[in-house]
Amino acid sequence: MWKPFADRTCLPAARGIRRAGLVVAGCLALLALTACGTTGDPQATDQELEQRFAHAVDLIRQERHEDAAVLLERLGESHPGLPGIHVNLGIAHAELNRPEEAAGAWETALAIAPEHADAMALLAVHHRRQGRFEEARILYRRLLDAHPDHPVGNLNMGILCDLYLQDLGCALDRYLHYQTLADDEEMLRKVGFWIADLERRMSEEGRNR
Repeated sequence: MWKPFADRTCLPAARGIRRAGLVVAGCLALLALTACGTTGDPQATDQELEQRFAHAVDLIRQERHEDAAVLLERLGESHPGLPGIHVNLGIAHAELNRPEEAAGAWETALAIAPEHADAMALLAVHHRRQGRFEEARILYRRLLDAHPDHPVGNLNMGILCDLYLQDLGCALDRYLHYQTLADDEEMLRKVGFWIADLERRMSEEGRNR
């Protein structure tokens, strides 16, 4: 299930069932709405726009995703230059099991704001869920090039490398960097276990060569 601030996914049981936080931080912040200024719809004041956007966010939180999608579509048509509208429209579509529409909305957000961290993080999760692992890796690299200290990007890149790409060195680097950035004690504890597991596996691989 797509959620505004945390998408927690049960990972394969090959190394024991463990839950990894695929966090999408700040997707629903009003700052995302105003990042690129306002355009279009001369009938709407900035205050009215923010109220309509905030209502759409509330609809997502209430799990009224179809209503949110309709409202955000309208806002996107009248204010096409605001990436936050399209980011949240993508979340609504994803909750409605419309992955291609969701990806399209996030791609629109990135066309407006190419370094929008939340849009990149969400689209990378979409690629990973679709089994498009190399595309997800490319997008995470793009995210971390623009935002090297982005906790979500580092954590999710580590998970991708660990479980899906079998790139243990990449996973270890990302997890270690995540530890220097995050303050979520529960997640830090889990990542500590994953680091210990990676170091053990890498040591075993070294001995077997």
